Amino acid sequence: MNDRNIFKDSKNPEAIDITGSVVPCLGKDYITVCLSSSNEYVPFLSVVINSIMKNSNPDLAYEVVVLTKDISDNNKSILTNFVKQAQNFRLRFMNIAEYVSNKTFYTWAHFTAFTYYRLLIPELFAEYERVLYIDCDVIVNTDISALFQEDIEGYLLAAVPDTHVMGRTNSSNPAFDPSYYCDVLEVDKTVYFQAGVMLINVKEFLARFSAGELLDKSGKVQYRWLDQDFLNVECRGFVKYLPNAWNIMIINNPKQIDEMYLPDEYYADYIKGRRDPKIIHYVGRAIPCFIPHADMYQYYWPYARTSPYYELILSKMVSEAEKRMRRQQTLKQRIKAEWVMPVINKLLPPKTRRRKVLKKIYFKLRGWSLE
Repeated sequence: MNDRNIFKDSKNPEAIDITGSVVPCLGKDYITVCLSSSNEYVPFLSVVINSIMKNSNPDLAYEVVVLTKDISDNNKSILTNFVKQAQNFRLRFMNIAEYVSNKTFYTWAHFTAFTYYRLLIPELFAEYERVLYIDCDVIVNTDISALFQEDIEGYLLAAVPDTHVMGRTNSSNPAFDPSYYCDVLEVDKTVYFQAGVMLINVKEFLARFSAGELLDKSGKVQYRWLDQDFLNVECRGFVKYLPNAWNIMIINNPKQIDEMYLPDEYYADYIKGRRDPKIIHYVGRAIPCFIPHADMYQYYWPYARTSPYYELILSKMVSEAEKRMRRQQTLKQRIKAEWVMPVINKLLPPKTRRRKVLKKIYFKLRGWSLE
């Protein structure tokens, strides 16, 4: 495209709220990215969008559609003004409240019902050929158009194998029994994919599933990894597997590095991906503001630093650090109250001379005053 002002002929080039299905507005030469976010996760959403913008091709058009129920008007305005700095980007918000108002979904730990909303994509984007879905806990470290243009003819979607799952189930650790994937999901561990980055073949999905079918079916099951397990079951046999670099899952447990147990072929691809990551996925709530020294944290901050919510992200990091300190202090207090003091009281009863003498010595060694 030679005309950099791609949206100049649009009736409304501003970010807008939309209901019903999303209608294409940019013709054939655009990259469509869909994310799902709550108001709470808007700062992280801004980092993802910023990373996409920073690495985009100025001669291509990009459309970002955010599925939400509760993002405030103020945050929509902030994000809209931020995206305006790139003339080849358009940002739209879609309120999906009407689609999920009577739905209930199984969740646990830090997972929320928002993870299920990506199941709406084929229905909402019915006029599209393909849509790239990305989680909010990632950063994009390359031009996303290369992934968007991947050939997915005959597939429901393209995704990356889940290296955590594959590594765990390939280890000898009995805690990671592969039977759940083989017997419950009936999905071989080597073809189980991670759903945080997916190139979705909309037409293929619409040909196989009726409107609302995916969301309805997902509400009737309780899988370990929620809608990711569900998608692995429903898409079995129709998934194109991408190089690991397109969804590098960070190491969130240094004491149990799952990828160490990958089969040789997958281990080599994982290491190659880490050396030149295209998309980095901070799984397990390991976004660096929650865990400052998270694996591959150095990739996150350049995009966070130039997002409109940088100060809020820093504030969140301080808040999380304070929470950890309080938890640690509480643990120390519990140990002292439940284990240390009962022993001291037994050996050195209160108000005895030997307790007073040892207390005086202890305070002197610590440099404390008894006065």
